Amino acid sequence: MAYSTPDQWSHGDIPDAVAMNKYSDGLVAINADIGVIGEPSQLWSYENFDAVFVDSDYYNTHRYRWLVYRGDGEIVDPSGAGATETVTGSGSSILTFDLNEISWLTQGKLYQLKDFVFCLEDDTP
Repeated sequence: MAYSTPDQWSHGDIPDAVAMNKYSDGLVAINADIGVIGEPSQLWSYENFDAVFVDSDYYNTHRYRWLVYRGDGEIVDPSGAGATETVTGSGSSILTFDLNEISWLTQGKLYQLKDFVFCLEDDTP
């Protein structure tokens, strides 16, 4: 089956099953071209992550509650208004830090992560 572009809808349109099936058929056709159905094209695991952020200026936008990290690091407010938060950890263990503990770190705020082995936000600890 070849991919065909589905119709564009406008606010207030009510698509029927035939219109919705075009999306399903299109996704199946795309997946047939790029990979196996049901499997992501690349599995990513932070347990096997092999990069070093030490001495880096890595910035992130706060979206999720938990910081998953390895190693020691700092969470810095780039504006200078908020106090720097020092996070301690192990160079070999993956740990979590509750970002809700930082009063100045509100949803959508840009912040800087310094000197972690690696780090990312997640919605579950």
